[in-house]
Amino acid sequence: MKKKSFLLIISTLIMFFPYVVQSAEKRGVKVVVKDPQGREIALYKGSHALIIGASNYTAGWPKLPGVKTDIQEVKASLEKEGFNVITVEDPDREKFLKTFDNFIAKYGLQPENRLLFYFAGHGHTVKQSYGEDMGYIVPVDAPNPNKDPAGFMAKAIDMQQIEVYAKRIQSKHALFLFDSCFSGSIFALSRAVPENISYKTAKPVRQFITSGGADEQVPDKSIFKQQFIAAIRGEADVDRDGYVTGTELGEFLQNNVINYSKGAQHPQYGKIRNPNLDKGDFVFTRTTGSEEQVSQGEIESESQRITREKLLEDQQRLEEERQRLETERKQFEIETEKQRLELEKGKLREERERLARMQEEQRKSEEDRRQLEEEKRKTAYQKVPSYDTGYVSIINGTVTLVKFYESGYGSVPHENREYRSNFSQTNTRYVNWEINFEHPLPVRRIDFQIEAIWYSPDGTVFTRQTNNTYIEPSWSNSYHQFGSGWKDYWEAKWKIGTYRVDFYISGQKIASGTFTIY
Repeated sequence: MKKKSFLLIISTLIMFFPYVVQSAEKRGVKVVVKDPQGREIALYKGSHALIIGASNYTAGWPKLPGVKTDIQEVKASLEKEGFNVITVEDPDREKFLKTFDNFIAKYGLQPENRLLFYFAGHGHTVKQSYGEDMGYIVPVDAPNPNKDPAGFMAKAIDMQQIEVYAKRIQSKHALFLFDSCFSGSIFALSRAVPENISYKTAKPVRQFITSGGADEQVPDKSIFKQQFIAAIRGEADVDRDGYVTGTELGEFLQNNVINYSKGAQHPQYGKIRNPNLDKGDFVFTRTTGSEEQVSQGEIESESQRITREKLLEDQQRLEEERQRLETERKQFEIETEKQRLELEKGKLREERERLARMQEEQRKSEEDRRQLEEEKRKTAYQKVPSYDTGYVSIINGTVTLVKFYESGYGSVPHENREYRSNFSQTNTRYVNWEINFEHPLPVRRIDFQIEAIWYSPDGTVFTRQTNNTYIEPSWSNSYHQFGSGWKDYWEAKWKIGTYRVDFYISGQKIASGTFTIY
């Protein structure tokens, strides 16, 4: 957004600021009632209502087309009573809960407010395994419990959640009305005689009214809605004191709905089962309109007097300017977000390229390492020192090769052996020898012993081994192995230098091999 636009907006707001203040003062006039002795009781600074209608069910419940009209009529009636009304149609579970959360966060944290909640839609009662009934509000995406009990429980909203909302509210008076039938287990059912307006009325309260009990059905053409509107217009004011309390409303709805539904519906009403929230009483007043009239003196400044019509016109222009400002602000936020996303994309692209380069470098490094290891292995193999070879009479064959390889405690499969002549003092635990023979096919199995004598770098013998082995009639060549390591050293450590291993069969030296520890 350009700087010039911001300056224009600021100047506009300054020019209309007196009207904003006066308008806010009008909306913020306190609701004051009088008790029978004429004493004034300040009840509310703000009045806010949330109306939720569920008509277009999508998962097995009958649709309720009449709900759409009902919530508009309730909205109009509450607005005449001075309520700021928010309506929500056809919410799924997620939207329902989010709507409640947002409404309470915005209006329910001011102690001097009054809040009214009105739900029109299906309700359902489930008998719990421990014997109690649990009432549920049914959002439009909840399945039919007769066909999908688990799906219903996952989507429906139990009255325990409504109780949580009721206790989260900080406003002293909250009234919950449900134009649906289910068990009202979270509140105490009552047929209390309505009391006169008194200071007790101003104490905190959470009141609940349902249009029917468990296992009853609410018709799409709502009798409850009709009687609710009639009640707050004054018909429920049984003591003719000019006010309709929540208790009077509950008694009026219970009597009239039972009568007009010919006993098909039995509304329930009462207060929450909480000693800190059941003392007061919600109040509707027909005097609100006259008390909230803006007098000429309230909108008078030191330099001028403006007419009520001029104030309304200025308010309308200010609202239009506010909407324009809001549109420009949103557009500015969108453009800023686009720029931020482009910057983030650029950074991500650079990061991906950097990671790709690192991966390629790592791949090349790993390839070079493998090649080096392979060359090292080949070189190590080529460095196997010379050894003595000789004729072995017992097998009528000769020694062809002596090789060494590293292992743990025990041998290594032949295909996995890596032959070397140099071994690390730090990493090597065991060195195994392997001796290879070539011989003609024997006519029978030949069993024999190979004696291996190990010499340290200083020429001393540090171990002798006798390996029992054999040759099968089908073998024309064979290999035999054994090893030594830490288990043969008291020091548990190889000495640096060149070692020699001499091999004997029946006392005849047949071969010798060497390896180096570095």
